[in-house]
Amino acid sequence: MLHQAQQALVSLQTKAEQEAALQRENEAIAKGIMAEIAALPNPLTLLDAKAVQNVEQKFERLTKAQQSFVTNQDVLQAAVMAIEELQAMQQADETAAAAVEEVIAALPVVLTLEHAEDVAQAVAAFDALTAAQQALVTNQDELDEAKATIAKLQATQKANEAAAVAMMELIATLEGTL
Repeated sequence: MLHQAQQALVSLQTKAEQEAALQRENEAIAKGIMAEIAALPNPLTLLDAKAVQNVEQKFERLTKAQQSFVTNQDVLQAAVMAIEELQAMQQADETAAAAVEEVIAALPVVLTLEHAEDVAQAVAAFDALTAAQQALVTNQDELDEAKATIAKLQATQKANEAAAVAMMELIATLEGTL
């Protein structure tokens, strides 16, 4: 039979072995999460949002002890922040594009030369967008058609004015011969 001191020593050894086994298990779990964090793309795009969210959720489900073994938590947090920034930028782009879409949609269906300034303002609003924002504008074709219509109307007006001047000159010439 073991004496009390020996039993205490065996109990301490068993407890230490259990703690060491638990630590190895926690380290192995943390190593898996660390590998997933390291595998996240760099640089991130909005297409990576789901992957970042999945890794973040797995990390959050870890115990505090397991989380303490994850040595690249800062990389995960930076990825989460980067996705949040990209999402905010996307939202801002969508808002800017929607505002221009409204300006374009407000243009009359039947354009006259009196609408040239309205079309010019719509064009200026569209041109002020970034390329990414312009790509989100769903009614750009309507703007292009409006620009073309105004250009045709202006060309027709110029031609009509030139014809009127020529006709007036011809009349003046004829009046002089009569």
